[in-house]
Amino acid sequence: ENESAEPQTHTITFVPEQLDETVTVTINQAAKVEVDDSFEPGQYWIIQTEANLAMKPLTGNYGYPEANLAQIVEGSYKSFAANIFVIEYVAEDKCYTIKDSNDKYLYMTLDKDNNWYKSFNVSADYVSDPKYQWAISANDEGKHIITNLASQSKIAYSAKYLTWGAYADISSYDLPTLIKVTEPLAVTLESINVTGQTTSFTEGETFEFGGIVTANYNDGSTKDVTANASVKTPDMVDGTEVTVSYTENGITK
Repeated sequence: ENESAEPQTHTITFVPEQLDETVTVTINQAAKVEVDDSFEPGQYWIIQTEANLAMKPLTGNYGYPEANLAQIVEGSYKSFAANIFVIEYVAEDKCYTIKDSNDKYLYMTLDKDNNWYKSFNVSADYVSDPKYQWAISANDEGKHIITNLASQSKIAYSAKYLTWGAYADISSYDLPTLIKVTEPLAVTLESINVTGQTTSFTEGETFEFGGIVTANYNDGSTKDVTANASVKTPDMVDGTEVTVSYTENGITK
């Protein structure tokens, strides 16, 4: 279900020619947001500070961005380099743009019924169109109100769906805080998975490793590390265990 921006209603009454009755036409027009240019452009993390969750970039061209780890380090919120968003001010359009770590701009779109999607689209190119343009201000609690100039929807976190979206009514959602980027969190190895390996052998058979070793990292990313994994080749007797390990930056799993 999509939400439209809360409109301003304009009613026009007129008398058409050759008709005895009046006709009333109601026009819905979204209220215009004035863009305050006092927000400082730069690199930011978009963070829900109560739950320590940062907004991730989209992996495709549209959708709801997932939440990722944020931490307080020496009194400051931090997240990973992949979660950095670049906010720029476009003077000729009097607006801000939001670009993710994949160098793609966030923008909003309408569905077939002319309702605004709550999810985002991304594009490698900026278009001088309100769908690509944002206003940014802070409330009394230090949260940031990031409003799309076309839809009038605001970026917020959904605790129900564990994702980020843009909503006309944010009463059920959490506003973010824009945190100026300092040193990002280090991406470290957390675990490995082994898949695709045969586990049944004939006693005395020569062991051959044919599986895939996938490394899992603390930022939620994964990597195929099969070529660099260590496999301890055992003698194939009943009850033998095969040990697979992988070491990266001094961490072995």
